[in-house]
Amino acid sequence: MRALTYLIIFLFYFEKSHSQEVYQIKGTIKNYGLGDRIYLFKQSLFEHEKFELQDSTDLQDSHGNFSFKGTYLSSDTEMQPVLVLERNGNDKSHPVHPTYAKERLQFYFDTVTLDFGEIADIDNAKIPASRLNSLFLEIAAIAKEMAKSNNRLYKLRSDFLIRNDGILAKAETHDRLQKALELTTQSLMISKKLFISLYPDLLPSLHFVKQMTKARTDPKIALAMLEDLGDSVKALPEAESFRNSQLELLSVAIGAKAPEFSQPDMKGKMVHLSDYKGKYVLLEFYLVQCPPCRVMEHFYKDIYKKYRQQNFEMIGISLDREKDRDQLLKLIRREKLEWPQTADFLGSKSTAALAYHVSEVPRNFLISPEGKIIAKDLNGLQLHEKMKELFGY
Repeated sequence: MRALTYLIIFLFYFEKSHSQEVYQIKGTIKNYGLGDRIYLFKQSLFEHEKFELQDSTDLQDSHGNFSFKGTYLSSDTEMQPVLVLERNGNDKSHPVHPTYAKERLQFYFDTVTLDFGEIADIDNAKIPASRLNSLFLEIAAIAKEMAKSNNRLYKLRSDFLIRNDGILAKAETHDRLQKALELTTQSLMISKKLFISLYPDLLPSLHFVKQMTKARTDPKIALAMLEDLGDSVKALPEAESFRNSQLELLSVAIGAKAPEFSQPDMKGKMVHLSDYKGKYVLLEFYLVQCPPCRVMEHFYKDIYKKYRQQNFEMIGISLDREKDRDQLLKLIRREKLEWPQTADFLGSKSTAALAYHVSEVPRNFLISPEGKIIAKDLNGLQLHEKMKELFGY
């Protein structure tokens, strides 16, 4: 049975208090049929798989009308109401899980009564006008474009695992797509920063700060953004946990002293970062089964060939596990990776990964002859530009 599912996420965020608020969500679905049912869930902002079913309505019985009423503590700002419309759906005791909704419309619910009126097309449903909703819709639209760009990149990266011809051309195409994605990401960052500046006391602002400051972000920027939030939000356990994680990342921020580490190469000989004191060193973290890593390898090979006779060295650091040892050795031989390759086969618990707080790949860190981190997470074009800046060609 084919189900057409629509997801609408409403976010309730009000002034922090312990008073009870009464809400009402209502509207009319114009094109309803037998078996169509609308559900109201609550979703955790910080645990995205956590949903609680609140209520539901059979649209056939109600002639397309729905109205949900209830109460909530205005201090309970962690939960998001979620409205799911399932076409020709299953029994009400087994509703479609909101995670698997095929189409969705998201917005903020900044009034106790939300009236959609008549809804003919959920994707273009009229959302009550407000500054909050307008900004959120702008963010959602940019995020949708980012998703499309990411899908194109994923397909291109997957091709690298299947085909071996035209690698350089594909790598250059990948970098152009990566650059376009970065521009879209910058637009998204600007919109989210505006949201945070306008609504520092709302929990979504903390959520946006966390989204904007992943492992690749300068932790000093993340901490500064966190401090711009309202006191009630900064006092939340989620904010404290995030603050502590960013303080840990200061140890590998640009300008920090590069952490020392020791790992065995493919013959068991220990490789120490300190062995290369006085040289520029590029650390590159990767996995065998990682399409983006294969893309970066082609840039790394070009860089190593061009600068290996200079005051420069590279160290490859695999985060693979013991079961992948043979595949790793084959990869190194097949791709002719000539710079030192290391692995302790502990996965994300690798000595070097823990020292540099690496939990995803590809990642890279460029270290100066003085032992300071001078750049990190450079894509292919950025790496070429940085090396040209350092060596003059």
